[in-house]
Amino acid sequence: MPLNEPPADDRKFRRGKEMSRFFVSTALTLFFSKLTHRTISMMKYRPTTFQANHVIPPMNSSTKLIAPQAVALSTGLSAGFFSMVVFGTCWIFDINSVQEFTLGFKRVLSPLSERIANKVPPMEDDEATSELENELKDLFKTDK
Repeated sequence: MPLNEPPADDRKFRRGKEMSRFFVSTALTLFFSKLTHRTISMMKYRPTTFQANHVIPPMNSSTKLIAPQAVALSTGLSAGFFSMVVFGTCWIFDINSVQEFTLGFKRVLSPLSERIANKVPPMEDDEATSELENELKDLFKTDK
């Protein structure tokens, strides 16, 4: 549901831009998932026929880089997945910039906030609450 209906050419360009962002983030996620799968399968210890499988394999130079590899691969996977969610949502709701997002968000939430304000009765201040408010005001008061 677009905010204001753009011309047909502009709308087609915008949708193509949103689609390309989503597909690039999908390709990034697929790349990192394939790289993660390949890295994990290369690290597996596969004993041959007459090797004991209860013996810990010797440590080579590639096992020293397990932690940085895991951090890099998990960061790539999570960034790719998060960008897929964000760009997919923006594609669905025809959002192309942060300003459009804030306008749409305000448009959706303003009736909701009015309904909540009408349902919640105003609270009555008692003596303890007013004392606490005064103490907090005094604590955070800035004298210039």
